[in-house]
Amino acid sequence: MQPEPPRDYIEHIPNEKRQTNTIWWLLWPLIGLLWLWYLYFFTFDWVPIALGLGTGSVLATWAIEITGNKAPDWMVNSLKSAARRNRKF
Repeated sequence: MQPEPPRDYIEHIPNEKRQTNTIWWLLWPLIGLLWLWYLYFFTFDWVPIALGLGTGSVLATWAIEITGNKAPDWMVNSLKSAARRNRKF
C-alpha cells in the first residue's frame, strides 16, 4: 500500500497540454466589429442594450475564466475586514 501524498500535493503530467484561450482572441475582435457595425448602420435604440448586455456577459465570463473565479487578495482582505466590523456578538 502506497502512502497518501501530502494535502498540498498537486499531480503533474509532464506532457499535459494547457488549454488555450483562443476563444477570447476570437470573441473580442468580433465584439469590436459588432460595435462598429452597429454605430455605422443604426441609431440608438434597444439594440445597444442587447449588445451591451452581451458584451458585459462575455466580459464577466472572460474575467471568471482568467481568474479561476478567485477574488483578488486586496478584495478578499477588505471583505473579511468588513465582515469583522459588521459581526454581532
